[in-house]
Amino acid sequence: MLTELKTKECVIKVGKRIKSVVLAVGLVLGTGSAALAERQYASGGEWVYGKRGVGVAFSDYYHGSRCHGSSITREGKIQARSAATTAGKWSRASKQGAPWTTYRYHYRFDHCG
Repeated sequence: MLTELKTKECVIKVGKRIKSVVLAVGLVLGTGSAALAERQYASGGEWVYGKRGVGVAFSDYYHGSRCHGSSITREGKIQARSAATTAGKWSRASKQGAPWTTYRYHYRFDHCG
């Protein structure tokens, strides 16, 4: 009985340490990723793009009076593309990838039909 109790204590302590390390790494990566986002006021609208969380690339664009969209590319190939979005709403494109993957971010004016 006593041996089992010590074994369980050891597992609990190791488990808590592992959880602490995972939490610390998550906080560091999460904080670092948040700093990679940019905000620009472009072509009469608002464009927010970059990385959030761990490896999630995003490109969001808002325009109050024109149909628009946003997208993400890597090495010239479209990775994510929003639908044509009506004026007054946010277009949103996102792509899950490795934190170190390099993407390019875009917005566009589109035809809403």
